[in-house]
Amino acid sequence: MPSPLFAALAGLGCVWMGMAWAFSLSRRVRALRAWARVLAKMEAGLAYRTHTLEELLQRALEGEENHEVFCRLGDVARQMSSNPMLSLGEAMGDMPMPELTPADLAALSPLWRGLGAGDSQSQHGLLQSVRAALDAQIVAAADKEGKDRRLATTLGIIGGAAVFLFLL
Repeated sequence: MPSPLFAALAGLGCVWMGMAWAFSLSRRVRALRAWARVLAKMEAGLAYRTHTLEELLQRALEGEENHEVFCRLGDVARQMSSNPMLSLGEAMGDMPMPELTPADLAALSPLWRGLGAGDSQSQHGLLQSVRAALDAQIVAAADKEGKDRRLATTLGIIGGAAVFLFLL
């Protein structure tokens, strides 16, 4: 028969796993908000003067705290500066973005195809439409995160209590 200390530690382990799961659910929302910040900086950069696409990406990344977005767009900007004939879509390629769902990627996909093509007005329109689609994804993701976070926390606590009682 396990000791009460072992039962308590096993129960706390279950609670910790539930809390870790709950925390991991916010990765998607954080990534979407980071993309929205980057798009807003791109839009502001277009408003003041014309940049090359690589410069626009680099300036939009200044001060960005989300590591995944910073690294991905930084890699794309470096690829584009080393090969000037590369489009944004080609530079993005099949770059993995595991924190985003297929619907999130679909909201961002017009950006890969259209940014850098056309005049500044069409660029502004593209960025605004992608930001609007991204805002809708952020609202949906935040709703889902809230529900799933409560579920994960509750399951961790209930599971921890069940394991504790089972092992006593």
